[in-house]
Order: sequence, then structure tokens, then C-alpha cells
Amino acid sequence: MASGIGNAAHGAVQCGLGWLVASANPFSFPGRLLKGNLHTHTKRSDGTLSPEETVAWFRDRGRYDFVVLTDHRVLAETDALCSEGFTVVPGVELHPGKNELGHAHHIVCVGVTGPAELPGLDSPQEVLTTVDEAGGVCFAAHPRWHGCTFRDLIALEGYAGVEVFNTTCSALNGKGDSTVIWDDLLARGRRVFGVAVDDAHLARMDYFGGWVMVRTDDASPDGIVAALKAGAFYSSCGPEIRSLEVTQSHLKLECSPVRSVHVVSRGPVGVSFMDPGGALMDGVDCTLGGMDTYLRVQVVDASGMSAWTNPFYLDELPPE
Repeated sequence: MASGIGNAAHGAVQCGLGWLVASANPFSFPGRLLKGNLHTHTKRSDGTLSPEETVAWFRDRGRYDFVVLTDHRVLAETDALCSEGFTVVPGVELHPGKNELGHAHHIVCVGVTGPAELPGLDSPQEVLTTVDEAGGVCFAAHPRWHGCTFRDLIALEGYAGVEVFNTTCSALNGKGDSTVIWDDLLARGRRVFGVAVDDAHLARMDYFGGWVMVRTDDASPDGIVAALKAGAFYSSCGPEIRSLEVTQSHLKLECSPVRSVHVVSRGPVGVSFMDPGGALMDGVDCTLGGMDTYLRVQVVDASGMSAWTNPFYLDELPPE
């Protein structure tokens, strides 16, 4: 897979272990938005359907544009699964080493078909380094669910982001939301994206609950991986983000009808918008002040479902 890294203004820059995540507005990239699931299991590990059936589920029932197959410790074979208008990206979920609570790490690796020894590596940092060298991209899977703490993640380098929402973990025990861990990392200078996923096994209602909207003019596996690395996406469990403009002092957001819009920054800093009478809003156009280090936007609809932008870093935003 090609690495597909971008420039400092649009997502990823060469720095140390491959690249460093930077501010990225998906609506500044060319192309169209593609809906995809980054975390999917089939019968090749603990899923209930064959790879072919799983692909058809997301393509035909969910009307997705792409899916990443991430079976446990099994490198995906996807070339024969792609079809016109639908992309299947190879991936794998690995479990190297133990976190501070004694549970295995869970790392979703996107855009990799090797090397062959990758599933056997027992160090999380070695996995991240190997995937980076192979041109793929890694995400820390459902950290809250398996007790992967801030201290575990701050010690590692080379992952692009964390799963801020996981449908399966939400269904299993209510631990699908990891936004607090994401903010802990951001507050301490770790520049990582947030992704919403299903972690679908198709054995229960663990599908069509969380996804990414990737903006690209290249819908190939390489193009999708490049867009993920560049931050050319937002994540959602329902609401649509339709346009976004942001500077250090101003935010203009258009979205599907939502109950609230939250601008989240470091520590106690941030601001929320909602109609006093409870009416739904289709965006905000506001002046920002007092943001600290970074800001990200989260919108929440009338059903309580969220969508998340990736972080914007004040030192990279125009002043106005």
C-alpha cells in the first residue's frame, strides 16, 4: 500500500515514526464523501458471515461505499471482493502484549496485507512501527472497553487515532464511548484522530451504528488509506456534517438537524450551543474565544446520536 501522506496544512507530515497528525478539515480536500466501516469481522475469525456475505451486508443493506475487513490475527484477502462502486480495504486486528490492567492490546491495522509475521508480533510498539513501514495506518480499538488507559496509549507512538465510538462495545456493556480517553491524549499534546466504528461480527445488533465519512477523489484502497492518514474524514453515529469553516476566532458549521453543538477544547475550556426552546439547529456561525491548544466539534441529534470532527490545533489555524 502507498503511504499517501499529505502536507502540514492537510493532515500528516513526516516526523519521527512515519508521520504526525495535524489539523485537517475534510471539506478542504477534493472529491466526495465515502461512507465506510473501519472495523469488521468475518468467519475467518469470530464473525458469523463469510467475507463475501459480510461485504454484501454493508454494500447492499447499509449502502456503504467501503468496508475494512479486520479479522483477528488473520491478514485479509480482499482483491476479489471489490466491485464497481464498492471498495474492500485489507486490514487485521492484532492483540500484542498486555496493558496496565493485564488485558491484551487491541490494534486495528488498516491497509495492510503483510508482512507475513505481522500477526505474530507480541509488542504493541513493534506492531505500530511495522504497519507504518508497510504503508498502513493503525487505530487503538475500543480503549475504554478493554481497559486500555491513557497511560498505555501515551507510551506508544505511530497510531493515527482512537475509536471514540464502538457499536459492539456499546451493546456488550455500555463501554462503547472512549471520548474521555481521546481528550486526555489531546490535552497532553498527542495529536490523534477519533473514529466511530461498528466492530461488526453480525451476530447481534452490532452493525450500522458508527462509521467514518472519508472525503477523497480516489476510492481505491490506497486512496482511502491516504485520506485516513491525512484526516480527510469525520465520524458519525447518525448526524451529517455538511460543511465546516474554522479559524482561531470563528466557527461556521452546517449539519443535519441537531439538538446541540459542542466545541470541545483542553481541560474545562469549550462552549455549547442549543436552542433555549429545544428547537433543532442546522448549524452554528459563531465567534470563538479562549480556546486552549486545540478544538474539536461534536454535534448531538434529537436521538442522542453524535458526529465528531477531528481536532484542529490553534497553532495551525488562521487567526480569523
